[in-house]
Amino acid sequence: MKKPINQKQNWYLLWSRRYAPFVASSYFLTYQADTPIWTKCRDKLFVPEGGLHGYYIEADGAKNIFRKFSQYVLSKNISGLCRQYENIFKNWLVWSIKINKQDFSRLSDVALGHLVKELAVKLVVFGEWQMLAFMALEGLVKDAEDFIRFRPDLKKFLPALSTPYRETKIMRANLELLQIAAHPVNLQKQIKEYCSKYAWLNMYEFIDAPITEKEIGRHLPDKLSAKESLKNYQANRQKNLKLLRRLLVKVKNPRHKKLLLAASRFAYLKEMRDDYRRPAYLFFHPFWHEIARRTKLSFIEANYLLADELQKALIKPDKKWQALARERMKNFALELSFGRFSIYSDKKIIKKLLVRVANNDQGEEISGATAFPGKIMGRIKIIYHQDDFKKFIKGSILVTPMTHPEFLPIMRQAAAIITDEGGVTCHAAITARELKKPCIIGTKIATKVLKDGDLVEVDAGKGTVKIIKKYGE
Repeated sequence: MKKPINQKQNWYLLWSRRYAPFVASSYFLTYQADTPIWTKCRDKLFVPEGGLHGYYIEADGAKNIFRKFSQYVLSKNISGLCRQYENIFKNWLVWSIKINKQDFSRLSDVALGHLVKELAVKLVVFGEWQMLAFMALEGLVKDAEDFIRFRPDLKKFLPALSTPYRETKIMRANLELLQIAAHPVNLQKQIKEYCSKYAWLNMYEFIDAPITEKEIGRHLPDKLSAKESLKNYQANRQKNLKLLRRLLVKVKNPRHKKLLLAASRFAYLKEMRDDYRRPAYLFFHPFWHEIARRTKLSFIEANYLLADELQKALIKPDKKWQALARERMKNFALELSFGRFSIYSDKKIIKKLLVRVANNDQGEEISGATAFPGKIMGRIKIIYHQDDFKKFIKGSILVTPMTHPEFLPIMRQAAAIITDEGGVTCHAAITARELKKPCIIGTKIATKVLKDGDLVEVDAGKGTVKIIKKYGE
């Protein structure tokens, strides 16, 4: 396997997530051609950082995508664009349901292999649209935030951008759970029905497990807290939607008005994606179980192979495929250099890739944007993924690259929230305002600088984090 090209480049960290190679490679191969909506970006890295992988795009290529997509959005009818964007996700779910209805056991190895390839190709196309929500956050949403921040008469309207103009299915799921907690009738039956209806809530990718009754029971808020949360949610939502209407009336310049409208719509569109992709991941579970059975791999091991490797493993199962998958389960990295794709599990090569993005470190001073004000002192607990939830201690300060819908139970228990990523319309910002938790977003380095147990002072009003005492000192 070729070695990574040793070249000096500036890298833009788009996000940090946990994905197995099958999904990671498909999303990694996005933006390889120029289109009216985006431009190509031929240099990327997907490297292990902390408990996740950092998705890096060559900086100039990233900026070009942000700029071109912003121009595209602002040239369109915003309402029509929103419908188009959501329809892409609806169609993805419809296709997933259609695939799920097949009897995979009746397909030949070759036919099942063709389906593997079809899924990988569709994931690339789907991934391009998925990640446009991030391109919007890094482009037009930041432009909208800056426009408001530099206008003293508009600063009070900033929270309005983060309120989804429509409720997502996940928002409704959270409200239903609060209703159950606030008004328990036959609690076990209610929880069972809830899990059946929303089994997909935890599905961030194919290998994740459906939500369980035990999880729901463990994280169910108490009756009083649930009633208070329902009351706050409705009050905050109506208040911020009213603020948004006032903002759009107050701003007279047509271009600025459209920019603000587009930014507010992406507060919904970014969260909406989970309404469709998470159920779709769950619908593919029978497919992956059949792949695992025929290749003599575990369900998770199968996802650590690439599409062409799975096709070969289906035709000729061999212990080498399990060895390869297990090696990648320890560690792996992806590289895209001038459009050429490589996957590595060799420690020395991965170390060289990490050196290439080392210049992205931003020092030791932790600061970010205020999502919800407040000042508090407490101990840090770093959470990368839902597998870490069991180690979260109630009353700790949650530090994470970015929160997702499945983080809600520990966000309720947190004294404050700090994220590496995000802008005013990110999940952490939206949820922190609903929960009235001090929250700082977009620090870039919090998970790298802070350690579990560190005593810190969080001043979310100023957007700063001060280390009072390192753990163990």
